[in-house]
Amino acid sequence: MVLAVAAAREHLRERGVVFEGGFAGGEWTMGDVPEKFERGLREASLRGRCEKVEGGEGLEWFVDGAHTEDSLAGVGEWFVGKTRGDEKEVRVLVFNQQDRDPGVLVRALLGGARGKGGAVPVFTHAVFTRNEETAPTEGEERDLSVQNQARATLQESDAGTETHVLSAVQPAVELVRGIAADTKKDGKVCKVLVTGSFHLVGAVLKTIEDVEE
Repeated sequence: MVLAVAAAREHLRERGVVFEGGFAGGEWTMGDVPEKFERGLREASLRGRCEKVEGGEGLEWFVDGAHTEDSLAGVGEWFVGKTRGDEKEVRVLVFNQQDRDPGVLVRALLGGARGKGGAVPVFTHAVFTRNEETAPTEGEERDLSVQNQARATLQESDAGTETHVLSAVQPAVELVRGIAADTKKDGKVCKVLVTGSFHLVGAVLKTIEDVEE
């Protein structure tokens, strides 16, 4: 807690915030922390870590911004622990990672899921998308090489997974909701894992909450 307070204090000071009393000096203690500052820290939250969002109509979103091998392996274990892995479920992956080797990370995710007895294939569907929220404008081109690399890696491991590559989050969410609608007609539930990037998770959360309001 002390480290969090110190970091937040220095950030605010650099932005021009002036504190009063003992908290303004270099030898402050936790007893000097202003009440408003303390309340802000207490109420702060970081979304997108092992978070579940009910989508309605038999659709459940599981979101985690994991973007390293170890963290993605852990997310794979977490997601599988939330699913039955039987014919009554459709399991959808929504994934992106622009800055690291996507193939390595996809393999880590699948390895973590299978380590907990995950179904083979782990996902019935996989959607690889860029982080932009909206589809490209007319004439705009977006590089999808990273997404295609991630798709190829998953197909090598789970050839039975239906895969898609899209250029933006909103079309990806629309696709998932269509899958969920078909799933409901068949008496199944649709569970969706969104992971690989906090940028992706943020865009998906914003999109699904806007859609569902």
